[in-house]
Amino acid sequence: MEHTTKTKGGATRRAAARSRKAAMGAVALALTVTGVAAHSAAAADTRAISYPSRLKKCADLDCKVQVKKGEGFRAHRFWIERVTFPQISKNNIQIKAYGDGTEMGCGGTPPLHCTINGVDFTVKDVRGNTARTVRIHP
Repeated sequence: MEHTTKTKGGATRRAAARSRKAAMGAVALALTVTGVAAHSAAAADTRAISYPSRLKKCADLDCKVQVKKGEGFRAHRFWIERVTFPQISKNNIQIKAYGDGTEMGCGGTPPLHCTINGVDFTVKDVRGNTARTVRIHP
């Protein structure tokens, strides 16, 4: 004969354990789905950015270039692994830098001067969706 005892709520201990396991499984599933969704969103953001070869000279975070909306480059200094320009217009410029699992950024209206992780970004002139004079230097 199997021995069961009741909890304060009236459920058997075995049923309470099954209920806890089911709840923990639901939480684990929700966290997994959320993580997949967040990873997919980050992957979609990465795919939306192009990395043209003319921006490779900015890898050391010291260059003067023209950048179009949606472009970026890979970097290897100051704990910055890549820099993107997701928004460029005459009313709004967004600059994002990624490194060590962190997203950093700055933005505003041109002319724009901001600093990310000790690196200065200066945008003097914007025409359409192109930042014509972008100066990046430590």
